[in-house]
Amino acid sequence: MEKVIVYDVSRYAGAIRNWWASLTLGVVFLAFGILVFTRPGETWFGLSLGFACMVIISGILELITGGATPVQAGRGRLLAAGVIEILLGIIIFMMPDVLFVYLPLILGFWLMFRGYTMLDNSSDMLGYGIKGSGWTLAFGILVVATSFFMLAVPFTGLGSYAVWLGLALLFAAAGTVFYAIHLSRLRKYLV
Repeated sequence: MEKVIVYDVSRYAGAIRNWWASLTLGVVFLAFGILVFTRPGETWFGLSLGFACMVIISGILELITGGATPVQAGRGRLLAAGVIEILLGIIIFMMPDVLFVYLPLILGFWLMFRGYTMLDNSSDMLGYGIKGSGWTLAFGILVVATSFFMLAVPFTGLGSYAVWLGLALLFAAAGTVFYAIHLSRLRKYLV
C-alpha cells in the first residue's frame, strides 16, 4: 500500500500559483551567469547596466509573488525585497559610472541576500517535509558561500571576481529553478 502525502500549502498559495516567476528568475540568473563566464573582460559599465536590468526584473517578480502571498507567509518580506531591488536597479541605471568602485560590493551583498532567501524558502519546504527541497538548501548555501568570497576579495581583479560572480549566479539559477519546480509540483495540493 502506497503512503499518501497531503500538504497544507494554503500559506504558500500565492508563490505556488506564481511558480513561473521563480522559474523566470532562475533563467535570468542562468543567462547572466553564462554571460559573466563568456565575457569576463567586458567593461564594468556594461556589467553594471546588465546587473541593473537583472535586479529590476528580480524586483518585479518578487512584487508579483509578494502581492499574491498571504501576510503570514512573508508577504512583507517579499514586497520589501521587490521594492529594494527595483530601487537598487534604478540607482545603478542613474549612476553606472559612479558604481564602478562599489559594484563588486553591491553584487556580493545582493547575492548573499538572494542566498539567504533561498535558505529561508528551503527551510520552509523542509519543515513541511517536501521531498527534494534539500537541493534548494544546498544551492542556497553555495550562493551564500560564493557571495562571501566575492565580499572577501572584491578588488582582486576582474578575472577572479568574474569567476566568483559567475559561480554565484549559476548556483542561484539552479536553486531558484529547483524551487520553481517544487512550487509547480505543489499546485495539485491547492484547494
